[in-house]
Amino acid sequence: MGRVLAVRHRPDWDRRSRRGARYATIYPRPTDAQISSVVKNGGYGLKSAGLSNPTFVHGTNNGSAYVDIIMTYSQTLNFAFFTVGPVKPSHTRRAYQV
Repeated sequence: MGRVLAVRHRPDWDRRSRRGARYATIYPRPTDAQISSVVKNGGYGLKSAGLSNPTFVHGTNNGSAYVDIIMTYSQTLNFAFFTVGPVKPSHTRRAYQV
């Protein structure tokens, strides 16, 4: 079920994470809170209530700084005779920073 949910919402996740990744690469380097605002406010298809605040992992790779933007979505699945809850797929996007 998590895969079905992830496939259904994949275009909006990609759109939001791409916007956040593009924003993360500008100079001067934005804060995590600024990137989070861009990610949370930039999409449709996903209910914002189910989208958790993005988490950020900063690091370096071959001397280049990067930030991983990790998004998690939570949704309870309601079927005719039973409820499955909550399914929590996640999506990660890496952006290299100046």
